[in-house]
Amino acid sequence: MILLVANLKGGMARTTISVMLARAYAESSERVVLADVTCDGDSARYVDIMKEKHGLALPFEVREFPSDPYEQNYDAAKDGAKLRESIQSLKESLGNNGIVVVDTNSHHEESLRSLDRIADLVVVPYDYSGTAFKPTLRTLDALTAPTTVLPYRRFSTINEGDETLLHRVVKKASHLSNAILTRDEKYEICDIPDSTVEYDQLATDLLKQGHFTHPLKSTD
Repeated sequence: MILLVANLKGGMARTTISVMLARAYAESSERVVLADVTCDGDSARYVDIMKEKHGLALPFEVREFPSDPYEQNYDAAKDGAKLRESIQSLKESLGNNGIVVVDTNSHHEESLRSLDRIADLVVVPYDYSGTAFKPTLRTLDALTAPTTVLPYRRFSTINEGDETLLHRVVKKASHLSNAILTRDEKYEICDIPDSTVEYDQLATDLLKQGHFTHPLKSTD
Protein backbone atom coordinates (compact mmCIF):
# COMPACT_ATOMS: atom_id res chain seq x y z
CA MET A 1 0.00 0.00 0.00
CA ILE A 2 1.17 3.52 -0.81
CA LEU A 3 -0.34 5.96 1.65
CA LEU A 4 0.01 9.72 1.18
CA VAL A 5 -0.41 12.24 3.98
CA ALA A 6 -1.37 15.44 2.23
CA ASN A 7 -2.86 18.89 2.52
CA LEU A 8 -1.99 21.87 0.35
CA LYS A 9 -2.08 24.05 3.47
CA GLY A 10 1.04 24.12 5.60
CA GLY A 11 1.02 23.55 9.34
CA MET A 12 -1.43 20.66 9.27
CA ALA A 13 0.75 18.15 11.18
CA ARG A 14 1.48 16.12 8.02
CA THR A 15 4.94 15.14 9.26
CA THR A 16 3.78 14.13 12.74
CA ILE A 17 0.98 12.06 11.23
CA SER A 18 3.34 10.43 8.73
CA VAL A 19 5.86 9.46 11.43
CA MET A 20 3.25 8.17 13.86
CA LEU A 21 1.40 6.17 11.20
CA ALA A 22 4.65 4.54 10.11
CA ARG A 23 5.35 3.70 13.76
CA ALA A 24 1.87 2.23 14.27
CA TYR A 25 2.18 -0.02 11.21
CA ALA A 26 5.75 -1.08 12.00
CA GLU A 27 4.77 -2.07 15.54
CA SER A 28 2.06 -4.32 14.13
CA SER A 29 4.74 -6.27 12.21
CA GLU A 30 4.00 -4.70 8.84
CA ARG A 31 6.94 -4.00 6.50
CA VAL A 32 7.04 -0.21 6.51
CA VAL A 33 9.14 2.58 5.03
CA LEU A 34 8.51 6.28 5.55
CA ALA A 35 9.19 8.13 2.29
CA ASP A 36 10.07 11.77 2.90
CA VAL A 37 9.49 13.77 -0.29
CA THR A 38 9.35 17.18 1.40
CA CYS A 39 11.55 20.08 0.34
CA ASP A 40 13.40 20.23 3.67
CA GLY A 41 13.44 16.59 4.77
CA ASP A 42 10.81 17.17 7.45
CA SER A 43 10.16 13.55 8.43
CA ALA A 44 13.83 12.58 8.40
CA ARG A 45 14.65 15.53 10.65
CA TYR A 46 11.73 14.71 12.97
CA VAL A 47 12.94 11.12 13.39
CA ASP A 48 16.54 12.28 13.94
CA ILE A 49 15.41 14.61 16.73
CA MET A 50 13.42 11.80 18.33
CA LYS A 51 16.60 9.70 18.40
CA GLU A 52 19.01 12.42 19.52
CA LYS A 53 16.90 14.24 22.13
CA HIS A 54 14.67 11.46 23.42
CA GLY A 55 16.57 8.26 22.68
CA LEU A 56 13.68 6.90 20.64
CA ALA A 57 14.64 4.29 18.04
CA LEU A 58 11.69 3.91 15.71
CA PRO A 59 11.04 0.50 14.09
CA PHE A 60 11.00 1.63 10.47
CA GLU A 61 13.30 3.04 7.83
CA VAL A 62 13.14 6.58 6.49
CA ARG A 63 14.03 7.15 2.85
CA GLU A 64 14.50 10.69 1.56
CA PHE A 65 13.41 11.68 -1.95
CA PRO A 66 13.91 15.47 -1.89
CA SER A 67 11.32 17.10 -4.11
CA ASP A 68 11.32 20.88 -4.34
CA PRO A 69 8.74 22.06 -6.89
CA TYR A 70 9.92 25.63 -6.38
CA GLU A 71 13.44 24.99 -7.67
CA GLN A 72 14.18 26.93 -10.83
CA ASN A 73 15.03 23.79 -12.80
CA TYR A 74 12.07 21.74 -11.54
CA ASP A 75 10.23 20.00 -14.38
CA ALA A 76 6.79 18.94 -13.15
CA ALA A 77 6.36 16.16 -15.72
CA LYS A 78 9.91 14.77 -15.69
CA ASP A 79 10.67 15.16 -11.98
CA GLY A 80 7.19 14.02 -11.00
CA ALA A 81 7.55 10.86 -13.07
CA LYS A 82 10.97 10.14 -11.54
CA LEU A 83 9.58 10.54 -8.02
CA ARG A 84 6.61 8.25 -8.79
CA GLU A 85 8.96 5.61 -10.15
CA SER A 86 11.13 5.79 -7.02
CA ILE A 87 8.17 5.42 -4.66
CA GLN A 88 6.65 2.61 -6.72
CA SER A 89 9.97 0.76 -6.77
CA LEU A 90 10.26 1.15 -3.01
CA LYS A 91 6.79 -0.33 -2.55
CA GLU A 92 7.59 -3.29 -4.79
CA SER A 93 10.74 -3.99 -2.78
CA LEU A 94 8.62 -4.42 0.36
CA GLY A 95 6.39 -7.10 -1.14
CA ASN A 96 2.61 -7.45 -1.26
CA ASN A 97 2.03 -6.53 2.38
CA GLY A 98 4.48 -3.64 2.49
CA ILE A 99 3.39 -0.11 3.36
CA VAL A 100 5.00 3.10 2.16
CA VAL A 101 3.87 6.18 4.09
CA VAL A 102 4.63 9.34 2.10
CA ASP A 103 5.12 12.73 3.78
CA THR A 104 4.26 15.23 1.03
CA ASN A 105 4.93 18.90 0.36
CA SER A 106 2.34 21.58 0.98
CA HIS A 107 1.30 24.38 -1.39
CA HIS A 108 2.12 22.64 -4.68
CA GLU A 109 -0.85 21.05 -6.39
CA GLU A 110 0.99 19.65 -9.42
CA SER A 111 3.38 17.55 -7.33
CA LEU A 112 0.44 16.21 -5.32
CA ARG A 113 -1.42 15.25 -8.50
CA SER A 114 1.70 13.44 -9.67
CA LEU A 115 1.91 11.29 -6.53
CA ASP A 116 -1.84 10.70 -6.58
CA ARG A 117 -1.36 8.48 -9.64
CA ILE A 118 0.31 5.76 -7.55
CA ALA A 119 -1.48 6.29 -4.22
CA ASP A 120 -3.75 3.62 -2.79
CA LEU A 121 -5.05 5.90 -0.04
CA VAL A 122 -4.60 9.52 1.04
CA VAL A 123 -4.96 10.92 4.57
CA VAL A 124 -6.03 14.57 4.54
CA PRO A 125 -5.80 16.22 7.97
CA TYR A 126 -8.25 19.06 8.67
CA ASP A 127 -7.97 21.26 11.75
CA TYR A 128 -11.29 23.18 11.59
CA SER A 129 -9.53 26.52 11.03
CA GLY A 130 -11.04 28.96 8.57
CA THR A 131 -7.74 29.21 6.71
CA ALA A 132 -7.64 25.43 6.20
CA PHE A 133 -11.08 25.13 4.61
CA LYS A 134 -10.40 26.17 1.00
CA PRO A 135 -6.91 24.56 0.75
CA THR A 136 -8.39 21.29 2.04
CA LEU A 137 -11.12 21.39 -0.60
CA ARG A 138 -8.45 22.06 -3.26
CA THR A 139 -6.45 19.13 -1.92
CA LEU A 140 -9.43 16.79 -2.22
CA ASP A 141 -10.26 18.06 -5.70
CA ALA A 142 -6.68 17.32 -6.82
CA LEU A 143 -6.94 13.66 -5.80
CA THR A 144 -8.49 10.62 -7.45
CA ALA A 145 -7.28 8.01 -4.92
CA PRO A 146 -9.62 7.24 -2.00
CA THR A 147 -9.31 10.01 0.59
CA THR A 148 -9.78 9.87 4.35
CA VAL A 149 -10.35 13.15 6.16
CA LEU A 150 -8.70 13.15 9.58
CA PRO A 151 -10.17 15.66 12.06
CA TYR A 152 -7.46 17.39 14.07
CA ARG A 153 -8.74 19.26 17.14
CA ARG A 154 -5.94 21.78 17.39
CA PHE A 155 -8.26 24.22 19.18
CA SER A 156 -9.92 23.94 22.58
CA THR A 157 -13.46 24.57 21.34
CA ILE A 158 -15.32 23.50 18.22
CA ASN A 159 -18.57 25.29 17.43
CA GLU A 160 -21.47 24.55 15.10
CA GLY A 161 -19.93 26.58 12.30
CA ASP A 162 -16.73 24.55 12.53
CA GLU A 163 -18.72 21.31 12.30
CA THR A 164 -20.57 22.66 9.26
CA LEU A 165 -17.29 23.33 7.46
CA LEU A 166 -16.04 19.86 8.37
CA HIS A 167 -19.23 18.38 6.88
CA ARG A 168 -18.61 20.27 3.64
CA VAL A 169 -15.03 18.98 3.54
CA VAL A 170 -16.16 15.40 4.15
CA LYS A 171 -18.64 15.62 1.24
CA LYS A 172 -15.61 15.94 -1.06
CA ALA A 173 -13.89 12.90 0.45
CA SER A 174 -14.32 9.14 0.39
CA HIS A 175 -14.31 8.64 4.13
CA LEU A 176 -14.24 10.37 7.51
CA SER A 177 -11.82 8.78 9.94
CA ASN A 178 -13.13 7.42 13.22
CA ALA A 179 -9.92 8.66 14.83
CA ILE A 180 -9.74 12.26 16.05
CA LEU A 181 -6.34 13.80 16.73
CA THR A 182 -5.85 16.24 19.58
CA ARG A 183 -3.00 18.66 20.15
CA ASP A 184 -0.23 17.33 22.36
CA GLU A 185 2.85 19.39 23.14
CA LYS A 186 5.05 16.29 23.09
CA TYR A 187 4.61 16.02 19.33
CA GLU A 188 5.91 19.57 18.97
CA ILE A 189 9.22 18.56 20.55
CA CYS A 190 9.37 15.31 18.55
CA ASP A 191 8.55 13.14 21.54
CA ILE A 192 5.87 10.44 21.86
CA PRO A 193 2.99 10.94 24.34
CA ASP A 194 2.11 8.21 26.82
CA SER A 195 -0.92 7.27 24.72
CA THR A 196 -1.02 7.13 20.93
CA VAL A 197 -4.32 5.31 20.70
CA GLU A 198 -5.63 7.76 18.08
CA TYR A 199 -2.89 6.71 15.66
CA ASP A 200 -3.45 3.03 16.31
CA GLN A 201 -7.12 3.59 15.56
CA LEU A 202 -6.31 5.57 12.41
CA ALA A 203 -3.88 2.90 11.18
CA THR A 204 -6.52 0.19 11.62
CA ASP A 205 -9.19 2.36 10.04
CA LEU A 206 -7.03 2.96 6.96
CA LEU A 207 -6.30 -0.72 6.44
CA LYS A 208 -10.04 -1.35 6.43
CA GLN A 209 -10.34 1.31 3.75
CA GLY A 210 -7.91 -0.63 1.56
CA HIS A 211 -10.90 -2.35 -0.02
CA PHE A 212 -12.96 0.82 -0.10
CA THR A 213 -14.81 1.52 -3.35
CA HIS A 214 -14.32 5.16 -4.28
CA PRO A 215 -17.65 6.91 -4.93
CA LEU A 216 -18.13 9.86 -7.23
CA LYS A 217 -17.07 13.02 -5.44
CA SER A 218 -19.56 15.77 -4.79
CA THR A 219 -19.18 18.95 -6.81
CA ASP A 220 -20.63 21.08 -4.00
